[in-house]
Amino acid sequence: MTINNQDFTLNNGDDYTIIFRNFDQNGNKLSLANYTFEWIINTPTPIYKTSGNINLNELNIALNGSDTQGVNGAYTHSLVVYDFTNKKYTLSKGTITFI
Repeated sequence: MTINNQDFTLNNGDDYTIIFRNFDQNGNKLSLANYTFEWIINTPTPIYKTSGNINLNELNIALNGSDTQGVNGAYTHSLVVYDFTNKKYTLSKGTITFI
């Protein structure tokens, strides 16, 4: 299931760790072990992140200041994960506003 409207505001040029947590429909932690991921921010030059720290149901992705230096405005983002069979799941979508 995709969680929509994951909207937030960041200062461009700052370093952040973006944390995504994964739960099943009953609120239980759902492991992300053995999954790969792709987080995309659709800026004029899209920002792709495909590495991060996975700890059980939590995915931590580093967004470096150099990734967003000079980026202003609102852009869509999405987090897609792939299981061991390469089946694609969109976990999160929303808008990031850079100021």
